[in-house]
Amino acid sequence: MKKKSKLPVMYMVVCIYMVFSAFNLLEDANISWVHKISYALLILGPLGATIYSVWRRNVQLANSAYPATGWCLPAGIASALVGAALAALGAGVPGAAAIMAIAVVIAAVIVFFGVNGLGVMRDEKAVVYFDLPPGECRKIEKRCRYERFPKFSAMPVERSAVAGLLQGNAPEAAHALIISDAGLVEELKAKKLLAEQTGESRKEFPAFLKDPDNQWTGALMNPLVVAVDSVKWKKVREAEAQPLRSLETLLSPNLVGAFALPDAETSGAGRLLLESLARDLGGEEGREFYEKLRKNAGKRLADPIDYTEVFADDDVLVAVGFLHDVLPADTPRRPLVASFPDHAAWETSSLVIPRNTPNPEVSAAFAEFVSSGQGNAVLAMKTRLLPGHPKALVPPGSPPRADTALGAAPPPEKESGPE
Repeated sequence: MKKKSKLPVMYMVVCIYMVFSAFNLLEDANISWVHKISYALLILGPLGATIYSVWRRNVQLANSAYPATGWCLPAGIASALVGAALAALGAGVPGAAAIMAIAVVIAAVIVFFGVNGLGVMRDEKAVVYFDLPPGECRKIEKRCRYERFPKFSAMPVERSAVAGLLQGNAPEAAHALIISDAGLVEELKAKKLLAEQTGESRKEFPAFLKDPDNQWTGALMNPLVVAVDSVKWKKVREAEAQPLRSLETLLSPNLVGAFALPDAETSGAGRLLLESLARDLGGEEGREFYEKLRKNAGKRLADPIDYTEVFADDDVLVAVGFLHDVLPADTPRRPLVASFPDHAAWETSSLVIPRNTPNPEVSAAFAEFVSSGQGNAVLAMKTRLLPGHPKALVPPGSPPRADTALGAAPPPEKESGPE
């Protein structure tokens, strides 16, 4: 089957025109360098920014608005302004130097703020708390800066402080929270600290990701995955890496000592894996199977886990861990083939709206967008999690949703730790 082009034909024609124009400018000795640069900034710069934004949008499958509204459009406008002023300067227009200075200042302002930023500057910012470390919250806010999100700030909060936060004892009141502790969400619900969610988008979510009383929505999932380093696998096994969907495969003689496993005593992913095995296979049989995996593992991992370092070990070909940790944070390409294993287990990050929200309209707008197909896909990509919306696109590098039976049975409760 012929692979679909990532760049429309019309834009490819424009690319060809730009290349030939650039060569003509460089070769024509009759044109001054001032005019050459002004033409490049006035014509080629905006065209290049437009084409790049279209290409990025197509490559990312409409998951991100960043290239188009984040900096490509502002950069194109700024380039055209400076190019026009430079053309006036080259033509000897009176006051061209002043025009040039003004154009540079305006261009700098446009690039700094961005058209997207100016468009939402008057909107009230939603304050969204995550039960994540401060550094991770800063990364999420930075990644979502130019997305088509309601404007929001990502704030960290510890489990012990959530109840006080929703009772008004916080430096900054919360419009929404995204919490991965299912027990904590139920506790907040029991204390009547949560508001009802009535958005239309959440109706499409599966039943296991919606509270019957409409007080939480499982916006994101962090499932366990098995990741294979495809480059090392091909080098060692002399074959293309395939998704490993059965944990029993890790017990094969040729993988003994070649995989890394999160430890149930020192890792959240390990505890969840053991709980899942005990749930599906029975308590005793599940623990015995986990012990076999643990015995054959080349590495037993404790939190915090950096899978870049794990796979840096030449002996490690395969690793088990949370999707959030396995997916690359900033580099779009990493030689990992990830798959959801049997006995799939996951953590759910639930979106909740506090009853004491300072602005119910802002809270509702954020919740509606996050639960929509597009918004859920964007948030999932930026947090490196699986979207809860059944039609939302999964992040690049994540296994296809059809490869797993997530949601076929409820995940194990966090409180039911290993005996």
